[in-house]
Amino acid sequence: ATSVTAAASLRRRTRRVLSPPLLLERLRPYHPILCVVPMPPDPQGKPPGISLAVTDPYLSEAMALDPVQASAAADERPQADRILALAADYDVTGIVCAPPVFSSSASLTSDCIDDLTDWVHAELLGESCCVPVCLWEHGETSEDMKKRMEECHSWENLRDVEIELESGGADAFCVDWQAAVVLQAFVDDELGGWANTFG
Repeated sequence: ATSVTAAASLRRRTRRVLSPPLLLERLRPYHPILCVVPMPPDPQGKPPGISLAVTDPYLSEAMALDPVQASAAADERPQADRILALAADYDVTGIVCAPPVFSSSASLTSDCIDDLTDWVHAELLGESCCVPVCLWEHGETSEDMKKRMEECHSWENLRDVEIELESGGADAFCVDWQAAVVLQAFVDDELGGWANTFG
């Protein structure tokens, strides 16, 4: 059993986590991108969830999906199963995994990136995942994202959500919306005019 487990782990590790430029080479026209943002532990001890979002087929706008809650059992994989099921349902052309948006850039440490990389290999790069997976180290803070909302036309919908959440006393960067914010930044920064080249 140990050798089987080791072999499975090795197969996962031989699949590469792509950089944004390499993901760009593999994108298919008119297929969305799924974004996955594993959240840090809750201050009250609640298991961390995973924030999810998907683009429209033109790769211009990010839309939030219902987050996935963490499993209490270490040997269960409902998070990965749900993510891969969404990838199939939306017929995505790639999966972008990224760290959360923190209030301070100092919170985005090398350990945070290492943990995210390990999680991607352990949960997403199994044999059942046929979609290219990209790791994006955005380095953006919540203030950076709010500035984008104020200045960028493509962020208009997210800005409306932020205003609604904060007027109700909620955190605009909660698990429900983290991935949508990160994915919109990814689309703007990494894809550029790619989506507009569809024939």
